[in-house]
Amino acid sequence: MRLRYLYIPDLPPLKDVIITFGHEPVLGRECTIHFIVGVNGTGKSRLLRALTEVFLHLEQKDVPPFPVSIAYDLGRNLPGQETSQSLSTIYYHYTGRGKASAYMVVLNHIPLNESVEWENFHQLDWKKADLVTLPYHKRRCLYDNTESNTYSEVKSYLPKVVMAYTSGSPYEWEATFTPPIRELEESLDVRFPSVESQPEDRRLTERPSKWNSHKEAKYQQQNQEDTPAVSITALRQLSSEEKLQQDDASSSIGTFIEPQTLKLVVCAVALSQVLEEFEKRPTERDREAFEQEIDKALKNGQHMGGMRDILNAVDWRYSSTKWWMHKAPPFAFAQHAF
Repeated sequence: MRLRYLYIPDLPPLKDVIITFGHEPVLGRECTIHFIVGVNGTGKSRLLRALTEVFLHLEQKDVPPFPVSIAYDLGRNLPGQETSQSLSTIYYHYTGRGKASAYMVVLNHIPLNESVEWENFHQLDWKKADLVTLPYHKRRCLYDNTESNTYSEVKSYLPKVVMAYTSGSPYEWEATFTPPIRELEESLDVRFPSVESQPEDRRLTERPSKWNSHKEAKYQQQNQEDTPAVSITALRQLSSEEKLQQDDASSSIGTFIEPQTLKLVVCAVALSQVLEEFEKRPTERDREAFEQEIDKALKNGQHMGGMRDILNAVDWRYSSTKWWMHKAPPFAFAQHAF
């Protein structure tokens, strides 16, 4: 997937954010790496979380919790296939006025070097206009109203994985990847029981750990239907059922890597790269020559390609990694890497 365009009119602290993503190659790769720079509190993390929320809500056949327009390329340029067959450009527009105001347009791939007026896309009648009057070839338009109910198919045009990681506080990101379910709470007007002063009364209103408003709503709903009232033991069973539902939801396209896990990911990727380099250079002379090759590339600012370029950029030198793999005893890896 490649992002092409993003417009967020109003999502504090973001206001009228318009981004047209570039497509210049970086480090000799076809993909493009983007950086968001700004002082604290200007919305850098909020912008990234907003991107995540768009795809995670669409996966649930829902609309994002804020107005947004986004365009991206999906698919791969496969050998033997024309670009128009293997790649699509997706445009999604939501005004914030309910699911009926949202639609997704699947287009033939729009070349990266073509000048596109994304900000005017929402003015076109993608739902009803024929192919002759549209500036781009429309494959499909998915929306939800009395005439069509194709909005539920948007999941077919989403990326397979949406991954995020942070070295900072994970709490807001965790909330993004586990959005609250509110329909049941709102229908029952949920209120938690007051804290009683007497120990016996407190035991009757006790709630298990990690209890939340959705679990309270389900408990109250079950209490209204069952006689006698559900016991505290049933509460804990209900909590276990919720955990199973959360486990089922783990098959989502969203993956959040916590800070402590991120360190292991970096270590695993780096060691995997170095192991591959070792296998290609079985003798000590080959490895010394490779170290000299790295030194020359760093000195002259040359690219070596792939993951080695990234390791060179952060000064993860071959010699230090070689020492780790050959000199450190096995127990040291077990104690310190994990």
